[in-house]
Amino acid sequence: MIQTGIPFRAIPIGRKTVPETQADWILRTSLLYSRVGIDRVFYFQAYDFDTLNPTQFASMGLLNEVGKTRKPAADYLYQAKNLLGDYRYKETINKDPLVDRYALDGHSAYVLLIADERGRTGTYNLPVPKGDTVQICTPAIGRDEMTKTIQVSQTGTITIHVSETPVFVMSVSGANSEDKNDLSSLQIYPNPTADYVKLSIENGSTTSVDVTIYDNSGRKYKQTSFLKSGRTFSEQLDLSALPHGSYLLDVRQGQARTIKKIIKTL
Repeated sequence: MIQTGIPFRAIPIGRKTVPETQADWILRTSLLYSRVGIDRVFYFQAYDFDTLNPTQFASMGLLNEVGKTRKPAADYLYQAKNLLGDYRYKETINKDPLVDRYALDGHSAYVLLIADERGRTGTYNLPVPKGDTVQICTPAIGRDEMTKTIQVSQTGTITIHVSETPVFVMSVSGANSEDKNDLSSLQIYPNPTADYVKLSIENGSTTSVDVTIYDNSGRKYKQTSFLKSGRTFSEQLDLSALPHGSYLLDVRQGQARTIKKIIKTL
């Protein structure tokens, strides 16, 4: 309910407006029911009866009367349903902030929140195996999808910022498989080149990238090792000292290997 003057209503919390608080509360209510084993929750009021009417429940709708567009609460529910889907609650691993673990087909997802109606924020160091990739998803108003960022675990944990709005942490598909050391995304440019080439890679591995340059007869000219600290990698390889001609770049990362041909011009 968003109408003032009634006992059961959403309130502004910190910088959050009343509709934003309503969105937080309704999403958290759905997640709470999941925690206690209730599979499905129905919200019975799609539209407000009258937003100016002080009667209890007259302004608790999920959709706007004008245009039938979603209110923030409906945005959050729509996004959470599409993201979490058939995941099922498994356990609570922390109480402040609240951290719940969900699972589906061997993959874990986490929901983190602080629900004390004071606008308090905090952080939580979520255990994530070093080198694994996760997607951090935050509900967004006026959109079909949550705001999403990708992070690769560097130390065995990832720091998650937590607030009144639930934040979802999903394992990225392929993060625990060949994607870790897959070099299929390797790009080398410009080619042909006179002075340098740039190497770019995107995968879930933080293993160093080793590059060895050979000529066509197999003679080694140069060997370089680059650190890779995140999912994306971009480095420049200096070729200015090489004679003009064609060369082979032997690129390795862990057990993965690929060979690319480049041409050095004058």
